[in-house]
Amino acid sequence: MREAKHIAIVLAAGKGSRMKSDIPKQYMVIGEKPILYYSLQAFQKNTKISEIILVTRIEDLEYCKEKIVKKYNFTKVKEIVAGGKERYNSVYEALKVISKKENLNNDIKTNCYVHIHDGARPMLTQTIIDNCIENVEKYEAIVTAVKVKDTIKVVKDNQIESTPDRNTLWQIQTPQSFEVNMIKSAYKDIIQKIQNKDDNLPTITDDAMILENYNNRKITISEGDYKNIKVTTPEDIIIAECFIASDNK
Repeated sequence: MREAKHIAIVLAAGKGSRMKSDIPKQYMVIGEKPILYYSLQAFQKNTKISEIILVTRIEDLEYCKEKIVKKYNFTKVKEIVAGGKERYNSVYEALKVISKKENLNNDIKTNCYVHIHDGARPMLTQTIIDNCIENVEKYEAIVTAVKVKDTIKVVKDNQIESTPDRNTLWQIQTPQSFEVNMIKSAYKDIIQKIQNKDDNLPTITDDAMILENYNNRKITISEGDYKNIKVTTPEDIIIAECFIASDNK
């Protein structure tokens, strides 16, 4: 088997409606650079990441090429791919590009791994990436996460129904990392089910759910960082700016 290869998929195709801004959140500026810059820079710096696939909206392809990739000399960004309507469509488009570039046989386990990351998580660290690389080579399917700090309630119709054991709860982050053929097969299966209007599917909110609903595969937790927030609302901008300013001191 060939030497392990690690490829990052950075997702930047969202509109960011909860940000209440005309500018997609991934292009908003914090610390004098667009939010998207920071996650791309983290993967660029990591010596074990061989390349990056950037996924964006079709209308932003040229902008990302000129104002992000070329401007900041992200040499590991080998492809800028147009995303789809939903997050899972965007990830699948990137997986198809990787499969074609690597000439992968879909029926054979590879030594190629993908690390799927939200471009709106600017606080990605080398420690997180290294943890993902080490753990995915061991377990083939891992997600970055941190333990929940607060008490969580299950609520229905504004009434508390139950209180899950906090010791069993983790807050899921990205990157989420997988052996490439495994996750591509799962994505292909779930998209076919969605196209066939399978009513039994839950709302898909992350990559792990794709695999969970494909073959109930066990997925291992990789330790994340509480600073690894996703910038979603205006309040998150303030928090991310504080983190970045602190790191730059």
